[in-house]
Amino acid sequence: MSTPINKTYNQELMSRCLLIAAVSCLSICSTLQGQRLFATVDPSALEENLRFDINNIPLTNTGIIAPVDLNFSPNVVFSLDSRKAFVSYPGSNKVLVFDPIEGKLLEPTPLIEVGDNPALMTLTPDGSTLAVVCLFLADNLPQSGETFVGKQIGTIALIDVDTLAVRRIDLTEVFFSFANNIVFSEDSKTGFLASSGTDEILRFDVDSATEITPRLNMIPGTRPSSITMTPDFSSFVAVLVGSNFLPQEDEPDSLQIIDVDSFTVTRSIVPTVGDQDFLLHNFFASNTLAISPDGKFGLIADQELSSLGLLEDHAILLNLQTGETVQQFNIGRLSGPSFPVPGGKRFVTISAAEIVIIDIQELSSIRLAPPPLLSGFSATTRPAFFRDGTGMFVASSIRDSLLEVDLSTGTVRHSIDLGPNVDIEEDGVVIATVPAAPLDLAWSPDGSVLSIVKFNANIVDLLKETERIFVPRLLSDEEFFTGIALTNNSSQEATLIAKGVGPSGGELRNDPNTEASGDFTSPQTITLGAGQQTSFTIRELMEATPESTVDAWLDIDSDQFAMAGFFLIGDLQLQRLDGGLVNFNTSAELVLPEVRVSNGFRTEITVLNPSLNLIDVELSLINSEGEALGQILFSLGGNFVLRAFLRDLDPEDDVTDALFPDTIFQDFVGGHVRLFSEDKIIAFERYFDDQQLAALNGIPVGSDVQLPTELYLPQVVAFAGSETLVNLVHTGTESASVTLSLKGDQGEDLAAPVNLE
Repeated sequence: MSTPINKTYNQELMSRCLLIAAVSCLSICSTLQGQRLFATVDPSALEENLRFDINNIPLTNTGIIAPVDLNFSPNVVFSLDSRKAFVSYPGSNKVLVFDPIEGKLLEPTPLIEVGDNPALMTLTPDGSTLAVVCLFLADNLPQSGETFVGKQIGTIALIDVDTLAVRRIDLTEVFFSFANNIVFSEDSKTGFLASSGTDEILRFDVDSATEITPRLNMIPGTRPSSITMTPDFSSFVAVLVGSNFLPQEDEPDSLQIIDVDSFTVTRSIVPTVGDQDFLLHNFFASNTLAISPDGKFGLIADQELSSLGLLEDHAILLNLQTGETVQQFNIGRLSGPSFPVPGGKRFVTISAAEIVIIDIQELSSIRLAPPPLLSGFSATTRPAFFRDGTGMFVASSIRDSLLEVDLSTGTVRHSIDLGPNVDIEEDGVVIATVPAAPLDLAWSPDGSVLSIVKFNANIVDLLKETERIFVPRLLSDEEFFTGIALTNNSSQEATLIAKGVGPSGGELRNDPNTEASGDFTSPQTITLGAGQQTSFTIRELMEATPESTVDAWLDIDSDQFAMAGFFLIGDLQLQRLDGGLVNFNTSAELVLPEVRVSNGFRTEITVLNPSLNLIDVELSLINSEGEALGQILFSLGGNFVLRAFLRDLDPEDDVTDALFPDTIFQDFVGGHVRLFSEDKIIAFERYFDDQQLAALNGIPVGSDVQLPTELYLPQVVAFAGSETLVNLVHTGTESASVTLSLKGDQGEDLAAPVNLE
């Protein structure tokens, strides 16, 4: 909906106030990232029944049971200029090309014919050629009980990124698996990949599209799986996962470091777990190796324990230069791939139910088990990392959710529903409903598009970055209203999705104190043209029924990043009115700089947890001398709000809703509130009596916040009974020298500067 500006009961006056406030509000507060679906790449528009799966066994919730089918996902590969994107359809023997910026199939030929069962794809470092491993699974499987070996054929399809022309390297005496990927030399001239079924490593020449012989033979039965190139391109590492016919005590699973130039094994690493001289570990095809940017460390998970029916596995940190096991970390059962995090400080490993974040320098780990309704990862779950290494997006293939993870704290900050589910039909009748199964995530090189392969749905969703902004206090009842103003300062039309959230984290739908159902309509869409502005009350936005009370907060997702806004809480007579900025900083430490609890004043505190995790918060009441008068500890669930008064209005009242007892406030003149949290939060306060109301944003402080040393108060009033109060809060641990200067309209000194310690 496009929200109108003028409505009822002095709305014209209120709208003018809001518009003026919003114009004067600059977008100075950093906000949280989000993602929003803007296009879906669906090949059904071509009247082609393209399928990712090769055997029509969809990915489903396997619980703690090892899946029969790993459902290996194809990957999306972008051209270096971000104008083309490619995805293979292994079940349909084709590669689809689309424009990720426009979200449309590439015209006029979006389909590329390649060999049977195209699987993982790799772009050459120079960006000119896309290589696709084609598996020919039907040909390679045994044809009868008497023939135990198939045709042993395979193809590497080389696609010219500019012209889309295809060259094929048709191979014999190979048996590729879904885990066999291609890596390239630094000059993009030579490709390498493993053939799991024949226990070999192959090379091929890109320019001539021919195999380079001889092949590098591994011990029969060791089944080389995935390979990882080192960052300096001097060598690559093959993971040998072994087979049931090869006893581990004779030939344990290992890592083979292979020199690129000589094409020889320079080191064989057999990790050790615990204090045993002989390792208990068991690699599977889904256990890929991650290598740190300096090439020194590697991380790989195993499934030794879960293959024995236990509930945990190992993630093994290795020194690739010495072959030594540095440390092992526990991870949930059915562990999968490992990934290096940009910045070189961390690795991430994913299992069926959790994510483990490993700090390379500290040799420590964070185990993140998302909430049950959001968890459920798969063997080919691939995350997409923020470029600065602070976070990542990862999809729950079972719950159809996209999770935003803070890698420094190991918390889920946000989730996006990636549904709907997929109905499986047989003869026109729905026989099962399965998740859409998002698996592979990838950023376009310019960072503008996030692609999501939805395995069961056979489509690719395209998301673009958005930002989240918040109104932490919404109040509309018989006494107060909340008005909001928003300005689009960008050069593009902005689409905002505004979602009302109740104090207990649920989406705002009904007021429990009314008999009506559907008291509110949420979420709502607001469209603002470039430079446009709008204002509304929260009752208008949420289309609230007349009898309902709005007591909530507002989560706004904007697809433009130059938004500004303001919100005001006031009484219906417009005698008491104040508010704050809508785009708030989040911080683990915050200060609410004013406390008014005497002479009829009440101070109400709002603390909002915008993440999805249960966090602990410490709130301290500090007087003007810097002394802590009292502390309380409380927990906040995901999207929960604490809203409470600091002090009871009537000390004799037997029923208290205050955070602190009245005895704490004896001889209390003034002070502030300081908040410490496990994760980043938002804070807001308002203090009021029967005649006056004021509101303040929580101010982020702490070691990760660069506070200014020079501040300006743009207006000072001191006449006709009015006065300006300045409250300075020093959050440091040592004394600070402060100089106050009072200036006139022309910049002249109105009084001598005042020095404070």
